[in-house]
Amino acid sequence: MIVSHNDTDHAGGLAVLRKRLDVKSVITPQTGHCREYQSWTVDSVGFQLFAWRGAQNSNNRSCLLQISTGSFRLLFAGDIESEAELVLMEELLPKVDWLLVPHHGAKTSSSPAFLNHVRPQWAIVSAGYANGYGHPHPSIVERYRKRGASLVSTAEVGALMFHANENGV
Repeated sequence: MIVSHNDTDHAGGLAVLRKRLDVKSVITPQTGHCREYQSWTVDSVGFQLFAWRGAQNSNNRSCLLQISTGSFRLLFAGDIESEAELVLMEELLPKVDWLLVPHHGAKTSSSPAFLNHVRPQWAIVSAGYANGYGHPHPSIVERYRKRGASLVSTAEVGALMFHANENGV
């Protein structure tokens, strides 16, 4: 199991999941696993972990997971903010099909440079309905729309399930 970082909104249910699922190991930035388990392949699907070790806050220390098979790419960006986006961009493959939007669509993330690099086809915001932070921030929604990304927010539509094959969604 990969936990992006230890903030409650990302790791709060970890104990319950470990009781209910057969979890062999947990990868977190706090244990340094984001670098130790940097990449692996299962059934021609590539997985690569990233983390900014020089980060000064827990959001920017988030584990990122990039998944690719053929030309299909998916990126889980944790809660990284603009500063981490710029540092990690060189390690990320350009042009992703799906992007789990960094930091729930907060205005501290999804910098123009990052979006110009990853150019997501689909941008998924994980945020609670009527959340107190106002995620996703309207200016961030506009950044994605200006770049032609199809934006979907769990705050508006609830739980999402995507199915993909080697050709995409």
